[in-house]
Amino acid sequence: MIISDDFVIKCDFCGREYEISPDTLDVDYAYDERGMGTEIQYIFYGETECQCGEVLRYRITAVEYPAGAYNFHESESENCSFVTEPQAEMDYLPEPVMSVFEQILYNPGSAYSLEPWEFEQLVAEVFQRNGFHAEVTQHGGSCHGKV
Repeated sequence: MIISDDFVIKCDFCGREYEISPDTLDVDYAYDERGMGTEIQYIFYGETECQCGEVLRYRITAVEYPAGAYNFHESESENCSFVTEPQAEMDYLPEPVMSVFEQILYNPGSAYSLEPWEFEQLVAEVFQRNGFHAEVTQHGGSCHGKV
């Protein structure tokens, strides 16, 4: 979970505004087992000393529930108010890309459903992993390459 953009707070005493970068926030975590799995709370927090001497505190609690799914977020402040509300969102990691070789290691039966070009990539990778120089090249008038 991340706070996606800068947000702005305003001192309740003097009215001065401050832009807060998510990179400046500290974060704590809380976990709770519930009916559909684990609930994960991300508690982002920080403070800024205003030029008038007041300490401005802010906290954003973002919740995943079940784990991996955005649920909600809420913002709280002390001695200040939010001019622009902080926005929380999931920071999804891309699925790892597996090579044809890794796919075959993971599921040997998938070798039977390879397209010709995938088989050529597999053969090239097997040679490369054994110390040989191998690459798939385009074959003259055919749609299939050579290793």
